[in-house]
Amino acid sequence: MTRKKPCQYCKQRRRKCERPIPTSSCLRCTHLHKICLPMTDDEPEISYEDIELLEMMRHQASDLEHELQQMEKLVHQQSYQWDIDIVNGEIILNTKITSLEELMSYGHSVIRYLSPFGNTFRTTSLVFQKIRPSLLSTAMDVIKKISREEHNRKNKPVVYCITQFSEHHSVTEALVDTYFRCIHECMPLLHEPSYRRHYRTLTNPLDDPITLAICVHVLSTPCKHAKYSMSEKRYMGEFYYGKCMQKLVEMFDEPGKELESVIVINLILIFMAMTLRINECHRWADINIMIARGLKTDHPNYSRGQMYGMDDRVKYAVMHRNILAAEIVTIVVASVTGSYDDYLLDMWFGITQRVDLDILPDESHYAKTNLRMLNAILQFTCKRSSQKMMRQGFQLAAGYPVELNLEDIMMHEEDTIRWWHELPDEFKLSKEPYLCTKELIEETTDDIKLIMCLHFHILTLEIQECYIQPKINQDSLVSNLLREKAMSMILYAAEMVLLATQQLDSSGSHCYCKLEET
Repeated sequence: MTRKKPCQYCKQRRRKCERPIPTSSCLRCTHLHKICLPMTDDEPEISYEDIELLEMMRHQASDLEHELQQMEKLVHQQSYQWDIDIVNGEIILNTKITSLEELMSYGHSVIRYLSPFGNTFRTTSLVFQKIRPSLLSTAMDVIKKISREEHNRKNKPVVYCITQFSEHHSVTEALVDTYFRCIHECMPLLHEPSYRRHYRTLTNPLDDPITLAICVHVLSTPCKHAKYSMSEKRYMGEFYYGKCMQKLVEMFDEPGKELESVIVINLILIFMAMTLRINECHRWADINIMIARGLKTDHPNYSRGQMYGMDDRVKYAVMHRNILAAEIVTIVVASVTGSYDDYLLDMWFGITQRVDLDILPDESHYAKTNLRMLNAILQFTCKRSSQKMMRQGFQLAAGYPVELNLEDIMMHEEDTIRWWHELPDEFKLSKEPYLCTKELIEETTDDIKLIMCLHFHILTLEIQECYIQPKINQDSLVSNLLREKAMSMILYAAEMVLLATQQLDSSGSHCYCKLEET
């Protein structure tokens, strides 16, 4: 009997290669839209390092293609000329407009032509760059180098007393309860009623990847309701993390397991960061965003789950939240590690309108409120002025010089004030965005307003840091004014963040986020 040979893709990943028809592509390559290449006898053995290098080179080639397309667009941009007459105070256009792009360009030009300031603000462009390397980026480089050296050594397996327990169920169940009581409502990545039903069907919770990831996530946080010391949390976290990674590696490229893989990675990335597995964190964040992109392609209506029945609506709501979480985490990891990626920034900062996260009817009141608040913040980040400022901040963090003009800065301030005025009163601590005071924070007992205060002033810190380091040899008066204002705004925002954090901590009602009374 002739032994069936797997294709190259399945053999490299040590996966079962299933072919309904011997001459057709295997099921895995068909599902992943890959070319199914048969393995020949003289096929050289390819290591996992070679595979990762090949994938990296493919991503780099894709990035280069994207950059070339952007350059081609810039090259082909046209400069229009119009014949205009002014008769009795009215502007008459004598030139025919032939395209929508020309019409938009004409509209902007007319506004600037009629403005008494002309090009005053547009031509006042300032370049900002880092004067010295970021301390955080330098620290991350050192940590990545150390972790790479440690990975090359032979590590002893971590053995903890939990392996001696006759009942793992009680420990796991307690950690799951802690997650949904203390952590879940801050950002509901899961639908609690659906997960609870799933959990009750498990014969052994240690065989379920999402349950293992939940335990890892809880043990990564300073939650006081996980009644273990820091060293116990670390060793127990290693125990659950090892089992979770084993399950994840087995399933992350399995057809039909994409959503489960994204959920698991979103939950365990915090443990990788807390244990300084920086290289591993960066690698899995990249894998996570690739799986999330595949989900968006396979399910184009994932953000519109309200049009489906309840079961599908829950599935798409969870998918939408986890895709968003994967994008945010990848941006944060790239910013911290200094790995600048144009395609990644285009993916996040190129969206001018986001569909709100679906709020399911059977979720808790606090989870619904947090989701409404997150939707409001996402709408703020979709404004063009906010996107430009935040994009410049990420570029600056990666060590690249950025260029801003006064018109962009003034437009962002106006958009910020307008967005704050449109916020529901349940989220606002003060009537104006920058009139929050120590007295207001100390008198506030509303957790939602304090959390919105935290989010808003953290965003302010991220944006204002762009203006601190203007490049030398440019307009000293304008750049000095911007720098002084940015410094005062940063000091103010940092103080508000500290005060709001202290108020939340002193209230006693928070652990990692909101706690119900017990």
